[in-house]
Amino acid sequence: LRQQLITVEGDATKAAKSFELIKKFTAQTTFQVGEVTRAFITFKNAGLNPTADFMTNIGNIAAGMGKRFDDVARAVFNATTGEFEMLKNLGIKVKTEGDKLTVYYKDIKKTINNDGREIIKFLNEIGKVNFAGSIERQANTLTGALSNLSDSFAIMANEVGEGGLTSALT
Repeated sequence: LRQQLITVEGDATKAAKSFELIKKFTAQTTFQVGEVTRAFITFKNAGLNPTADFMTNIGNIAAGMGKRFDDVARAVFNATTGEFEMLKNLGIKVKTEGDKLTVYYKDIKKTINNDGREIIKFLNEIGKVNFAGSIERQANTLTGALSNLSDSFAIMANEVGEGGLTSALT
């Protein structure tokens, strides 16, 4: 995954900075380091800038719907290319009407331009407003505690590897 980050970011320094963001984000969620890293790469491949706020908003949707973070990231990626089928799994319906999209979530109906950036903006908004706090609620469960324990082991193993074990074994 780190090598994939280097490829997506273009150099090791940017990849290391992105991995730090991923680790910090993962520590506050029930999502695993691997799935968040894959999601981060998916967002970058979609031409998005996965900031901590953006990942939190999309993560709130995932947590609120009981979905994996990287699955929601794929739905976001697909939406940027005009493929909205995966959004239905999140309770979000999109209808194309000429050069406009009508997006439905529960009692929300919004008409936006038929543009990938507009659908991302909509998803970001509902993650921030309609799904607010979903990550925290999920993290405060036994499953959340076990997930964070698993992440701690994964991060520790990564640090031991980076500390020289990987080079020695290679």
